[in-house]
Order: sequence, then C-alpha cells, then structure tokens
Amino acid sequence: MENFNCINNLLTVSDLDQLRSELGLLKDDVFTSKEIDIDTIVSSLTEDNANMFLADLNVGNVDLKSKDQFISFINEILDKLEKVTKVSLIFAIRPTLSNINKIQSMLQGEGKQVYEYKVDSNIYGGVVIMKDGLSYDYSIKSKVEELI
Repeated sequence: MENFNCINNLLTVSDLDQLRSELGLLKDDVFTSKEIDIDTIVSSLTEDNANMFLADLNVGNVDLKSKDQFISFINEILDKLEKVTKVSLIFAIRPTLSNINKIQSMLQGEGKQVYEYKVDSNIYGGVVIMKDGLSYDYSIKSKVEELI
C-alpha cells in the first residue's frame, strides 16, 4: 500500500510525533495481547488516528487474526513516517493564515511535509525556514546584521 490515510492527514510535527508514539504503543499492546480486536486499536490511538488507521487496515485487507501481518502493517506505516519531511517556520510575530499558506505552497516538494510554527520576536520581522537540516533566513535581523 503506497498511500495511508493516517499519514496523508498529518498537518503538524506534533501530529506526526503523536501518531508515531501511538503506533509504537499499539504495537506493544499487540505483542502482549492474545488477539487483536478493534477495542485494542481504539484504546491505543486518539479518535482521529484510530479512524484513519482503521480505514487503512480496511483498504490494506489486513487480517486481524494474523499478528505478523498486523505488526508488519504498523511497521510499514512507521517506516513511511520516517520519510515525512519536518519543516519549521519561525516568525517574528504571529503569522496570518494567508502568509502560512503562501510559504507552504512555495516549500511544497516531493513527499509529505508537516509543519511546526514558532514565534521569535528576536528576528524582528520576516521568517526563518528550517527544512532538511538547512536553515533559510529571510528575517529582518539577518538583513540588519549584513549591513553592520
């Protein structure tokens, strides 16, 4: 299965971290339980994540009677979560939704991206973007420092 609802619907770094953590707990629960049932899944995940995960299970035709198949399915999702790009956007002031959308559309590349938003008044204005281990500084502070 190439596309997972539970991954496609992630928006923030926090969402990504939460899903990864919940799937890890679910995997642990499956190891210790005698059988896999919907209650085990629902009790390990938040409501939204549970709904998406159950939809993915259905599409993937995962047999809940097979622990190996179920754990393999979870591992496949966890592997794909590792490939999701985390992008940090650091603003001087709280950005408008319009500004966030413009920046996100400019940054859109291959694969799934999730975002983290921060405010740091020390950059005076503009934005600092951190993606793929690189920092792109479009802040007023960096421009002022270049002039000094």
